[in-house]
Amino acid sequence: MKYSPKRTDNAIRAIYAALLIMTVIFAGTGSGVAKAILSSLALISLTASIYLFIRYDMTSYIYMLNERNGGYDFYIDKYVGKRGGYVCFYPISDSVTFEKYEKGTKKALRQKYGNIRFYNYSQNIIKADKSIIVFANTNYFDAVIFEPDKDFSDMIRKAAEVSVKSTDENGESTQNSEN
Repeated sequence: MKYSPKRTDNAIRAIYAALLIMTVIFAGTGSGVAKAILSSLALISLTASIYLFIRYDMTSYIYMLNERNGGYDFYIDKYVGKRGGYVCFYPISDSVTFEKYEKGTKKALRQKYGNIRFYNYSQNIIKADKSIIVFANTNYFDAVIFEPDKDFSDMIRKAAEVSVKSTDENGESTQNSEN
């Protein structure tokens, strides 16, 4: 199953428009030391607006759930313009939690799992419908923040149930591979 989140956040366009306006204002005012400081602020504003444009307007994601040997794998492809490829791959059997992402989620997960790395693969900067899935690795945990729809979320939950049933206590597959 594949899902690609839609851009619904118009706030990002307002943010980088404001940054571009600040760039013009800062670059055209002041004299002497003030001009140098304002020129530096103009450069910072311009850089921030370009970053936001590339990160949130030019970048798109495709979330995928593929069946493999009785279990499921979770992939994320990232495209900037027409260029890109996969940036995230985890077996669903390595997931330890899947929940709605809200304010305070990162802090709670750090307290629960300790050494955890967060990766944000969401399409919108302010959108409230984000989820987080945590995967166990050898010495740490990886948390992936993304924006699945209801159907994709349901598929992840079902895949996690299937993956748990298809592995034994040692993490070995109990399914026979037919390939």
